[in-house]
Amino acid sequence: MAEATRTRQPCGRSPDRRILGISNIQDLSIRDSARTKRIVTDDWYQKQWPVKLRADQAAKTNYETDKGGFRLSLGITGNITGKRGDILLIDDPHDATTAQSDVQRQAVIDAYDTKLSSRVNSQTDSVIILIMQRLHHLDLTGHLLTKTKTNWTHVCIPMEYEKELTYDPIKHLSEVINEHQRHGKSISTKYTSSDPEKAKAQQVDTQSIGTTKIRPAFMTKEEALKLKDPRKEGDLLFPQLFPADAVERMKEDYGEYAAAGQLQQRPSVKGGGILKQHWWRVWDKETPLPEVEHVWLSWDTAYSEKDLASNSYSAYSMWGLFWNKDQSRHCMMLLEVWYDQVDYPTLRAKAKGLEGDKDRKPDCHLIEKKASGQSLIQDLRQGNIPLRAYCPDKDKITRAYTVQAMLESGQVYIPDRKWAHNFTYLLSTFPTGVPESNDLTDTFTQACIYVKNHWYVQNSHDDDDYEKPKKYKRQSAYG
Repeated sequence: MAEATRTRQPCGRSPDRRILGISNIQDLSIRDSARTKRIVTDDWYQKQWPVKLRADQAAKTNYETDKGGFRLSLGITGNITGKRGDILLIDDPHDATTAQSDVQRQAVIDAYDTKLSSRVNSQTDSVIILIMQRLHHLDLTGHLLTKTKTNWTHVCIPMEYEKELTYDPIKHLSEVINEHQRHGKSISTKYTSSDPEKAKAQQVDTQSIGTTKIRPAFMTKEEALKLKDPRKEGDLLFPQLFPADAVERMKEDYGEYAAAGQLQQRPSVKGGGILKQHWWRVWDKETPLPEVEHVWLSWDTAYSEKDLASNSYSAYSMWGLFWNKDQSRHCMMLLEVWYDQVDYPTLRAKAKGLEGDKDRKPDCHLIEKKASGQSLIQDLRQGNIPLRAYCPDKDKITRAYTVQAMLESGQVYIPDRKWAHNFTYLLSTFPTGVPESNDLTDTFTQACIYVKNHWYVQNSHDDDDYEKPKKYKRQSAYG
């Protein structure tokens, strides 16, 4: 499908259409452009759609038809000044070898936002198509999914069929969509036309449809069924070319994170990486939450220029400690989550506001003693607000592995609420997830290390000679 989209864009049927082919390097877009040219000049094609290429403009990088249409090949970060198209065909904008670099990845995103997105001939009728494998949560596809003014229809075709991942043409093409849809996909198409008739006409040419904010149905369910992936759960995409043993070898070579993105188009391991989703215990919503003995807030603060430049979030997670009769040990319960990109006055007001809420007032604030946390520590201490300064001696990933056993052993609970499940999902994407996943993970690992170090929660992996802190008085959450 990707090959067909890259090389078989209509030329004979629409010889006046102008196409910009864009890839992470110009050589790749030239390759696809040359393939398209060979198709167009083939005798069979000419019999179906006679079209002439101008002899004076017939290079591989840029060739034109006698009707004024053309195909021009570009690199995504190259010079695009003065160039516009009816179709922007973006193929693999990221280099897989550099996509994990924040700088390199952001350069591609900046190129799209500041240059490519506006290089269309018509803001109402032009088309942008993005074809890529998922390499990171914040790759170009991930970035586009955060847009709130422009909706995209995305086609995800994983190597091994997963219903939750795979594109559903009935849902996306034959049903009216009235709200922003966000799903992980691999082929993305944007249509800016709000006219259903124009959009439908575009669909005939390109075999793919995009969305507006309120989007009508573009085809009947019977028509959409013809585009539905016929596979069952676990079926391979192209077993003749990639049989099961070959796919297993690819997984071994890629590693679990790269395989999840490049094969399944999910830039995180299914079920989670270090902190897996299925390890969390879910409290039955029909059962009242347990009475907790201690409530604390675990903070991760971010408001410096460096934090803002890296899209970091300030965040906290609120926890309650309770005695689990069934397990005969103390366990943790998630009570509340918050994260946002805010300045310091807003962050300070947030912390002090919790102290004025008798129903949510914690027994203790736990704050990492780093540059952005030091000011909050000082302000809360001046207000006689109980807190503990936390000084981590390990990196983020090591801390996540440190608390992994606590989570896996069933000592951490969440209420059966959507916001809580979203919290566990974000943590499951660490360390390759969106920025807020890193910050929320910090609040969780900090909270776990806090109770572990203060001898509340133990598990079978703890060392027998682990030193119990000599000074700590357990406080009641409601005392």
